[in-house]
Amino acid sequence: MADKTVVQLAYELSEKRLASQLSAGLAADARAMGFAAIMIAAASILAGLAKDSANPLAMLIGSVILLASAGLAGIAARPLKFYMPGAKFSDLSEDIETDAKFIDVLTELGEYNDQNSVENDAVLNGNARGLRVAFFVSMIGVAAAAVPQFDEDVVGKATHKVAGLYEALGDELSFKNR
Repeated sequence: MADKTVVQLAYELSEKRLASQLSAGLAADARAMGFAAIMIAAASILAGLAKDSANPLAMLIGSVILLASAGLAGIAARPLKFYMPGAKFSDLSEDIETDAKFIDVLTELGEYNDQNSVENDAVLNGNARGLRVAFFVSMIGVAAAAVPQFDEDVVGKATHKVAGLYEALGDELSFKNR
């Protein structure tokens, strides 16, 4: 069996890992909820502007897509089944009753923390993927609302200008590489 000091250090580090995961999870949840709020506001603006736009239906469709994005972000902010650092006193009642050795209790608690840490990582990764999906859905919503507002002449001119800028940038980059 390992030295008592090593086991105690390992346990303390496992508690710190759970605490840092909790901080990261709370920050991610706040970010997702902030994004959801912005999407709800943007959806409201699009819906309000629909009446006076060149293509009201596109604005309303974009608004609905932004609301879907807000919903996805809200789901990504779910702190369900997230393990926190620490334990209830009653979690150790059996160890107290059986007069378990300190090193054995710490080892058991550290293993429990490791298992919880792995599960927390899975929750954090899933929530991050959910927020990325919400972001990409929001881009579709903005495009669905904005693109149909332009007539073909405006889109053609803008495409031509972007192509010209791209060519100029390419020329500039090739000049610098000489």
